[in-house]
Amino acid sequence: MNTIKSIVVGKKFPHSKRDITIGITPDSYSEIGHLSELDLDVITDIISELETLITKNDPGDYVEWGVDLFSVLSFPELSKCTDTIHGVDLADTSTTYLLTYMRQLQSIKEQYSDVTALHSILERAFQQIKNDPSTFKKWENGTYYETAIDGLLINLNLSDADFILSATEYADQIN
Repeated sequence: MNTIKSIVVGKKFPHSKRDITIGITPDSYSEIGHLSELDLDVITDIISELETLITKNDPGDYVEWGVDLFSVLSFPELSKCTDTIHGVDLADTSTTYLLTYMRQLQSIKEQYSDVTALHSILERAFQQIKNDPSTFKKWENGTYYETAIDGLLINLNLSDADFILSATEYADQIN
């Protein structure tokens, strides 16, 4: 499964830390990327449920799961996915494929739930962008900057005031 691993850091609002989304998006089925919104505890539970579902292989068993805008109905072999924003049923996918995806999602979320690892990669990304912002600006008009470090796509939503911060000061604002 080819995936794009990413970290997206939101804009800083007064009196709050920056929000962060850590996730992966498969090249072949990008809609599944919505599942990156799930918390690590929920991901762990879903993995356990899918493993049990696949192992038992009872065609009558199923698991309903997902996030607000993307729902999944998993049977032992196939899963039905729905984009609930547009009310569109997507192509069925292998439940084993979804289990593999969820394991990869769990892995990256665990890796960057370590504050030291998260701050380290974000400090590197921020410093790279700060050194040459025009190279990394995602859109001509906007405040998103994008860079890749160690195979990880990193998007930072930066204001002009952020550029006076050191990389450590920037990373310390992360939730």
